[in-house]
Amino acid sequence: MPSLSISEWLNEIPQQQECRLLEFKSRMYELDAPGERTELAKDVTAMANALGENETGHIVLGVRESKGGGAALVGIEDQENPERFQQILESLTNPVPRFHYELIDHQGIVLGLLTVEYSPDRPFWVVRDPANKLPCSVVYVRRGSIIGFAKPGEIETMAQMKGTPGSESGAEVVEAGIVEYRSDTVSSRVVAAVKNLTANTVSGVAVSLDVTLPAAHGVFATESGLTGAVLGPGEVREISFEIQVSRLFKDGQLLPQQLARENWVWFRWLDCALIVHYRDREGFLRQLCEHFSIRG
Repeated sequence: MPSLSISEWLNEIPQQQECRLLEFKSRMYELDAPGERTELAKDVTAMANALGENETGHIVLGVRESKGGGAALVGIEDQENPERFQQILESLTNPVPRFHYELIDHQGIVLGLLTVEYSPDRPFWVVRDPANKLPCSVVYVRRGSIIGFAKPGEIETMAQMKGTPGSESGAEVVEAGIVEYRSDTVSSRVVAAVKNLTANTVSGVAVSLDVTLPAAHGVFATESGLTGAVLGPGEVREISFEIQVSRLFKDGQLLPQQLARENWVWFRWLDCALIVHYRDREGFLRQLCEHFSIRG
């Protein structure tokens, strides 16, 4: 709607048809349904991936296409909080497209308007499907009024056009390290921190701690501290690990408690590996591993 007010633009909707920059939905997304949340992510990322520089796309909720062409304003009944859309897109997409959602009362008919803006952060990936019905870690793109999978060449072109600071290949996305630890006769507590170094949301963040007792051959412990988390721009998240004597393993078997205590008392140095998994801007899984030793 480059030169029209919203009201004037909506007056013209009945004469318009869906296209690359415009999609109609006859009702509100049922955001409590996992499949509908994935559908929202697919629709928004597909339009965001189709936009050229200085272009804007719109998904209008409460408009039904007519069989003979054109559309009818039917309105919506459910009025979701705009923050709900943001939360869902942050959890299911990477990077998160630029968009905003608003309710509009047009001549007594309530419509929902999702405005999708161009961003050089393309391609936008759908990285999770709560309903497990659609492919994940894929790039959707809108071609005319149809949504399909982006071809490898299209994905490569989008990636090559990235121009925002920090988007260069090999740039650090997250960093992680130990901020605190303490120990007693039966356990050690390790507090780690992971930080998003970028101005974009980082999804699929998982943090675990692998521990070995180097002087006690084959004795180890593994603790999970974070799974499937989303870090906002610049966000720092602390994770606490409790390494328990009662959870020491050897050869895949839990050590008998007496033997475990003896190993803990006599071999107190711990070799630790802090392992961080996350998805990068292209949706690929990446791993960061930090090694350190502590006195158990």
